[in-house]
Order: sequence, then structure tokens, then C-alpha cells
Amino acid sequence: TASVRLADVGLVLPQYQGPLALDAHAQQTSQGWVVEARADAPYDSKLSIDGLVTGPDADMRFALSMPDVNPFVESVEGPLSARGRVRQSPDGYVVDVSADGPHDARLTVNGLATGPDADMQFALSVPQVQPFVPSVRGALDANGRIWQSPQGYRMDVTADGPYAAKVAVEGLATGPDARVTLAASMPDISVFVPEISGPLTIDGEVAKAGERWLVETDVGGPAGTTARVAGTVAADGSDTDLSIVGQAPLGLSAPFLAPRNLQGPANFDLAVKGAPGLEAVSGQITVVGASFTAPNLRLGLTDLNTTVSLSGGSARIDSDAYIAAGGRVSVSGAVNLTNLAANLAIQLRNAVLTDPRIYAATMNGDVTIDGPLTGGARIAGTINLAEVNVTVPASGMTSIGAIPEIRHVGARNSVNATRQRAGLDSSSGETRADKPSGPAYPLAISINAPGRIFVRGRGLNAELGGALRITGDTNNIISAGSFELIRGRLDIIGKRFDLDEGSVQFQGSVTPFIRFVTTTQIPDGTASIIVEGLATEPEITFTSNPEAPQDEILSLIIFGRYVSQFSAFQALELVNGLAEISGRKGVGVLGNIRQGIGLDELDVTTTESGDTEVTVGKYITEDIYTDVTTSGESGTDISLNIDLTDSLKGRATVGSEGESSIGLFFERDY
Repeated sequence: TASVRLADVGLVLPQYQGPLALDAHAQQTSQGWVVEARADAPYDSKLSIDGLVTGPDADMRFALSMPDVNPFVESVEGPLSARGRVRQSPDGYVVDVSADGPHDARLTVNGLATGPDADMQFALSVPQVQPFVPSVRGALDANGRIWQSPQGYRMDVTADGPYAAKVAVEGLATGPDARVTLAASMPDISVFVPEISGPLTIDGEVAKAGERWLVETDVGGPAGTTARVAGTVAADGSDTDLSIVGQAPLGLSAPFLAPRNLQGPANFDLAVKGAPGLEAVSGQITVVGASFTAPNLRLGLTDLNTTVSLSGGSARIDSDAYIAAGGRVSVSGAVNLTNLAANLAIQLRNAVLTDPRIYAATMNGDVTIDGPLTGGARIAGTINLAEVNVTVPASGMTSIGAIPEIRHVGARNSVNATRQRAGLDSSSGETRADKPSGPAYPLAISINAPGRIFVRGRGLNAELGGALRITGDTNNIISAGSFELIRGRLDIIGKRFDLDEGSVQFQGSVTPFIRFVTTTQIPDGTASIIVEGLATEPEITFTSNPEAPQDEILSLIIFGRYVSQFSAFQALELVNGLAEISGRKGVGVLGNIRQGIGLDELDVTTTESGDTEVTVGKYITEDIYTDVTTSGESGTDISLNIDLTDSLKGRATVGSEGESSIGLFFERDY
């Protein structure tokens, strides 16, 4: 007889707390030892064992109850109760156990557990697996039988899992003739990989072949994914001789490349021979006609053809593709698969790279990448620019003014993900797309362009030439160099001026600093027009000798006379034009007047003969718009525009001298 009391089990097991009490009695009889034991454990848990535990007629029962398993298994909450009986029979031990767990889970195990005729069955039911595996939702039901045969233990197990998944395992599991078949299927794997939808099937067989296991397995996946694995594996897994042949869509890489996207088929013919590891893998992976897009880099590749040859833990890469914007790019070299150290050569042939806001460049070059691709690889080489077109933005303002900060309410996860990838999610610490992060790669690139660098916009049209050196790293690009004026002109309000000075200078930043100057004669001296500043937001200023206000200088340059000699409407037009070419127009002077009198359109222009022409417009209803144009020279014209549908519009015009017209117009926006 034994009696044990412990005031707090935490004195022995610090992770638990509460009292422990055990009372037990054991007595030897002619049949064997009879045991009766009771235990009261922390958290109101209880355990009891009763019966004959030894001898040929052994027969023992047990019962366990636990109001909440959470103190013992933190991720699960709920009660657990288990009961069972183990008894000795002429054929061996017979087991009959059942358990009811948290969330209505249930397990039963019964049958003959030992002896030459052992035969056990089990059944598991879990109505909802999510409390046990948070990332998976659905029910699990499994049933199986394991029994002894003259050849060894056999098994027959089936399971129906979440998302209509099914698994079946059947065959001889032990002995020299062991052979087990496996079949598994899932109708749609998008529940685990949202970017990929489609079924997954696995059908295979594993058989004993002397001291090795013979493996033959077929895998079928989404979008035509296929693979066949065949060969042998040592019983202890220390040696392999397998072939792996099949095809997989490159789109399966989407979760790992986002927001970049790779599409197309990849065919593989591989072998794994020797001790498991990268050094044991050999063979080829080929890709034909694939495509790649990297929106954050503004890069797209088409007709991407690649061969990857694997041997001795390294990969030899030979790849070429067309660039979506124009030209070709090719990559060749080797990558160590153990540490991803690379020695790659990249060739650019008439390659076109663009940033729609700033530039479009056609280039030829040879660049090398030497070092670990995970970070630190040195990128070096020479790029020769065949032609570059740099666009000077018309204005930092739209006709409705600066766009205010937008607060998104109730945005979907997909919307938030897109904004984060674009660097527009202020909630993530004002992250911006132009502030790169991640591994850094040192740069040493020379860029040569003796000519054909064109800068256009804000009336500017110039050609330059020069050279540029890019150093630093991919997270902190440092540029040094300049491109000087070869020839150019500046057009302002119908007047053209040849450029006297021009340069595009790189002073550490990726965005260049531009300066263009033209000088012309005015009635009382000379005047200069200067375009200067960062390429993304340059400023236009006017200077003169002798000095004068900017509007006077512009008036003298364009019209050859002073503002005081203009009509009111001509002066208004001049002020509006000055604001427009300076990039600071915003709503503008006319816009303020238009808003003040409630019009949708107000425009004042000067005709070729010098007459003033005024146009006003107003939406009468949501679908009907009218405008009136009047001038002292041609009279008044009235037009009416009606939106009949989203694409079909009717227009009618009546002139002051009786002319009229009517028409139907089909328009489509893309």
C-alpha cells in the first residue's frame, strides 16, 4: 500500500502547478498481481488503474479524465477522457481503448496486439482540425487495419481530410517481400497556395529489393505538372539511385517571386545518385518560350529560353530572352548551389529599358555578376547607349491641382498587398518604392554615350553626349558623370530658340540635374531662358540685361513689346502661359475665374490675326455638355454634346452666320 501527497507539483515540475495525490494498493494472488491505484493530479485531472496486471489471465482497465488539456498542450483547449481494457488471451494481448478529446475529436483502437495472429484496427474522427492545425480548416476521418500475416505485417489505411483530400496506404510493410502502395489526391491546392489552383495526385509503390527499397511514384499537379520518380534507395537512406523526369509550370513560383511573375513550362530530367544532397543531383532543366515580368523594375521578358545543367553541386546556366520594350538579353555562367555563389555574364543587345515618367534607353553592354546571389555579389561591366530619350515632365500639378493624400477605408487584402508592393502604403512606415531594401550588391558600371541622348519636354529639344560611372550598391546607387550639349533648341509659345549651353549631370543621385540656357536679343538688350533643376521637377526662369520682371522678359522675348502695351485678355494669356511653361500652373488664373463663376471650361486664346477668342463650357446635365466660342473676327459658335451611351456621342454646332453641323461619334477608351 502506498500513499503520496505533494502540496505543489511545481516543486518538481516548474512548468505545472497544483497538488498531487496518489493512493495505490497491490496484492499478489494465485493468479498474479492485482493492482488498484487512484491519482488526483493538478488541474482536476484524474487517473485510475484496476485489475490483474500479470499472469495468463491478466485483465486490466484504466480511466483518464482531464477537464482541460490547455495547461499541458498550450495550443489546444477542451476536455479529454480516455478509457480502456488490456487483457491476456490464448492468442496474445487484446486491446480495447477509446478516447474523446477536445473539439469532439474521437479515437478508438481495438484488436489483438501481439502474437502470430495480431490484428489491430483503429478509427480517428476530428470534426474540425483547425484548433489543432490553425492553418488548415475542415474535418479528418481516418480508418485502418494492421495485421500479421505469414509474410509479415500488412496494413490498409484510408483517410479523408480537409478540402476533400484523400490518402490510401495498402500492402505488406515488413519482411523480404514488403511492397506498399500509396495513393493521395486533393481537388484544389489553392487552399494552401492561393496563387495556384488545380488538383494534386500522387500514386506510388515502394517495394523491398534485397537490402534496398525500389521506388516508383507518379505525381500530377496543377496546370499540367507531371513528375515520375523511379529507382532505388538504401534501407537506411544513406544511398540513392533515382531518376526524376517531368514538367512543371513556372507559375508555381509565384508565391516566392511576388510581385515578380514567371510563366511558362519547365522540363526536367534529373538523377540523384549517391548520398542524399545537392552534390548527388545531376541532369538538366530546360525552359522554352517562358515570360518574366518585374513591375517594380519596369522590366518584362518574352520568349525566355533557359538550360540549367546540374552537376556536382553546381548549376551551369545558359539563358536568353527578348525584352518586352525591345532588344535581347542573355545570361551564361555557373552558380554554386550550396552557397549560391555565382559567376555570371550578362549580354545586352539593343536592349530597351524604360521608366515612363523619365526615360527610354536603347543599349548594348556586357555585365558580370561575381559573388553570392543572396547578397554581396559584385555587378560590373560596360554599357554603351545607342539612344536615350529623356522626358521632362510637363508639370508636377494636374488641372485639378495636387492630388491630396488618400485614406483607404475598408480596402481588401489584395488592394493593400498591391499598394505595399508599389510602395504606397503609408501605414507601413511611409515605405516608398524608391527606397530599396534587402541584400545589397556592389556596383561598378561604366556607361558610354558619345551622342543621341535626347532631352525633350517643356518646349526643350536637345541632344547630348558623354559618359557616366555608377558605383555604390543596389541599395545606395552613386552616379558620377555628365552629358554635354551637342545641339538643341527651346520652343516657347510658338517661338524657337537655339540652345547656347546644356548639360545633364549626375552628382550621386540616380535622378540627374539638368541645365539648359538660350540667349536672344530683345529691344533693350539680351534675355536668357534657363531650364534648370532635377529632371523630375526642373524650373524655368527668365533673366535679362538690363534686369526686368519675368513676365516683362517673356513678353519681350515672345512679342517684342512690353506688357503695358497688351490688352487685358492678352496679358491674362501671357500670365497663364508663363505659369504653364514654368510647371506651376495648377488650377491657374483662368481656372480661378472659371471656378468663381461656376463654369466647367474657360479658355482665352489669341488668333493668328491677333484677335482675342473666348470659350466657355458647362455641363447642363450629367450627359449633356454645351460650349460657346466667341471672337470679334468670326462671331459666335454654339455646340452641344450629348453622351448617348458610354461609347456613342452626338454633337451639333450652330454658327453665328447660320452654318450648322451634326454628327455621331464612336469613342473607346483603353
